Amino acid sequence: MRVRLVEGEPPPPSEKEREAALEAVGQAIPHAGRGFLKLVGRDEAANYQVAVNAEGNYELLDPQGVAFKNLRPQIKIGEQGGAAKVVERLVHLYKYDTIQQLKNPDAFSPLAGELIVETFKAPLGAKSFKPPVEPTEPLVGPGGMPMIKAGTKFYLHIKNGSSQDLNIAVLNLDSDWSIEQVVPPDNFGSDTFPLDAKKDLWLVFTASLNQGYTEGQNTLKIFATVGNASFRFLELRALDQPFTSLRSKRNTTGILEHLLADFNDENPRTRDVKLEVDASSEWVVAEATIHIIQN
Repeated sequence: MRVRLVEGEPPPPSEKEREAALEAVGQAIPHAGRGFLKLVGRDEAANYQVAVNAEGNYELLDPQGVAFKNLRPQIKIGEQGGAAKVVERLVHLYKYDTIQQLKNPDAFSPLAGELIVETFKAPLGAKSFKPPVEPTEPLVGPGGMPMIKAGTKFYLHIKNGSSQDLNIAVLNLDSDWSIEQVVPPDNFGSDTFPLDAKKDLWLVFTASLNQGYTEGQNTLKIFATVGNASFRFLELRALDQPFTSLRSKRNTTGILEHLLADFNDENPRTRDVKLEVDASSEWVVAEATIHIIQN
């Protein structure tokens, strides 16, 4: 008979270890939170929750107690600087969520409902700025959300239904918690792309998944303004990558730009926790969220 010695699973963190780990996060919030976060009591409503799981890792949860996906790498309790890393991750999630929810609250703006965005299947040879020669099918999936396999091309169709010329920018909110401006690209020479009144634009993208992912949701968020603007202030690196400020790329000019640049300022200070956006007739937002699955 052959005998194998197997080490048992390590015991879960004790209640004392959990309490110490969570207390360390609370103590790190005033500095590492840079004014974006506010610690609340157990009985108060919260946007994010921090817990310790059975494996001894910090876990970030939504208000319903569901763990956020794709938060990598795991942060062990007790590791050097772990509590500060958790707080930095919370700030990153807050910024991502805020940008994802960003819209113009002015329901009476002449631009309201005039930026129309659709997604369609695209053939292999499809190219941006060239409308499809033949009719193409819209992307569809369970629950109405467009779904596509990784490696497949698709159209993003943007229409300016207003009577004003607009300048647009397209940001990709990736499932790895990064935000990148994809239209126009860095080498275009301008931070926005012109879209004349009553005209449309056909852009081609290839769906992709990050290494190790089997599925993900990407949101293409389209900003349109009457004047010139820059939305590169909203870019975020992938989770846990070093922050690089984009404030110096150009001077801020409009009210919205000043607000967004201030929102993405990494300097520790006291500020309002919630981003308040003024209603305006000069900008509008539309978006398309796509569910990407492994090929």
